Order: sequence, then C-alpha cells, then structure tokens
Amino acid sequence: MSNRIKRVFKLIWAWNEGKEEKWLSEMAQKGWFLKNYNFGLYTFFRGDADNYIYKLDYRSDLNMDTQEYKSIFADSGWEHVTQFLGWHYFRTREDECKYPDIYSDNTSKIQKYKGLLRVLAIIIIVNLFNFINLIFLNQDRFSLFEYNFMSIFRLIVIATLTFLIYGMYRIWKIIKNLEDEL
Repeated sequence: MSNRIKRVFKLIWAWNEGKEEKWLSEMAQKGWFLKNYNFGLYTFFRGDADNYIYKLDYRSDLNMDTQEYKSIFADSGWEHVTQFLGWHYFRTREDECKYPDIYSDNTSKIQKYKGLLRVLAIIIIVNLFNFINLIFLNQDRFSLFEYNFMSIFRLIVIATLTFLIYGMYRIWKIIKNLEDEL
C-alpha cells in the first residue's frame, strides 16, 4: 500500500454523524483527506494538513437529479467528496466556509432524518418477514446441523432487528429534539 493512501475501518452509526464529521475534520488536520467510503472502510489520500469541515447528508430519493443536487452544494462552497447508499460526504476549507452547516434550518434536518427513518422501517419490515418465516419452518425435517444453523440464524435476525429498532429510536429522538427547537 502506498504511503499516500490510507484505509481505515471504522463503524460510525447514522445517529452519530456529528462524531464522524469531527473525526474526518481531525484526519484532514493530520493531512489525511477522505477520498472514498464503503461499508465502514474509509479511504484517505495524503496531502498537506489543512482545516476542513466535513458534513454528511442523507438522501433516499432515487429520482433525485444528482448533478443538480451537487451543484446546489457547490454554489454554497461545499465540495462533494463521495457517496454511499444515500449518504453524501461534503467538505469545505474552514477559512473559505460561507456557511458552517449544509442545513440552514431544523425543518430540513428533520426531513433528512425522516427519510432515513423510512428506509430503516422498510429494512425492519423485511427482517420481520424473514423472522416470521424462520419461526414457522417445519423443523422436523432438519438434520441436527441444519437445526443448529437455523437457531444461530434466528439469533442473528433477532440481533439485527434489535439493532435496527434501537437505531430508529435514536433517530426518532434526534427528530424530536429538532422539533422542540422549532
């Protein structure tokens, strides 16, 4: 691996995006600039240390005009760095920053989080159907290995559902806090 490229695996959840933004800014201060993100794997390139502000935006709208979306941010001084599953990463140099946040009002932030909640709700519904199917499978036909495998798979589905519901709760709390500030 080149000393000009650095890859870091780090899981940061959607309800902690402020921590992710801060961490990315700290990496830039050390001379590592985000190039790409994919399933917890951040790819950075080496450059001269600089003060950048990173911000994340979530858009679940598949019909969105991506070029127009990016140009709106570019007009406000934000560079689009990368995107992953609806998450868009933007940055701007701190000394050139026209606006310290990509959102000017809480109503827009609420819309972002509600879009994320809708996606999580769909994922939960799909997982619930999987779980219901697993419960009603005729286990009498299974060998001992298959039975043990299905038991482990059920536990994984339960853990996933629990985590997704917890994530929805955390995002719902963010929405409620933003609504209280209106």
